[in-house]
Amino acid sequence: MKWRNTDVSYGLTSKLFHWVLALLIIGLIAFGLYLDNAKIGIAELYLYGWHKALGLLAFSLIIPRVIWHFRTINPAPLGPDNWQAKLATQAHRILYFLMVLMPLSGWIASSASGFPMDFFGLFPIPAIAPVSERIEDLFFSIHGIAGTFLAVVVLLHIGGALQRHLIKRDGTLRRMWF
Repeated sequence: MKWRNTDVSYGLTSKLFHWVLALLIIGLIAFGLYLDNAKIGIAELYLYGWHKALGLLAFSLIIPRVIWHFRTINPAPLGPDNWQAKLATQAHRILYFLMVLMPLSGWIASSASGFPMDFFGLFPIPAIAPVSERIEDLFFSIHGIAGTFLAVVVLLHIGGALQRHLIKRDGTLRRMWF
């Protein structure tokens, strides 16, 4: 398997970015929903630190993924150029936007809360916003709304991939698999 994409197939780099980020993002959405709905006590506050560290890990992978996406050849979509292809293109654009917005809004909100952040206890993460309840509330709201949109778009993306794999059988999903 080649590292780089060709005009007909995805390379190992694109596949690794896709699947590692897919697992991280789905995990972070589920983790965020858990944190939102659980009664977290003082003993469980470390879970927020884990969510933040995993979000920063995702963010650190998203930036090179976006750069990779725009600097490499991307295979043409399989199938006709119809409304589904246009919808898939828009869904990918929205996914990229939300993959940047989610960790950035969480980082800004966490910075504004005044609680220090670290990366799995290895090193501190600098604050990127002043301590402010107004900024904290605004960006946690953005984070929550964007999380809902991200969950919906991820489900649509998965549904579209499964539809193409199980019904159309056009090889789209196989092309992104290893």
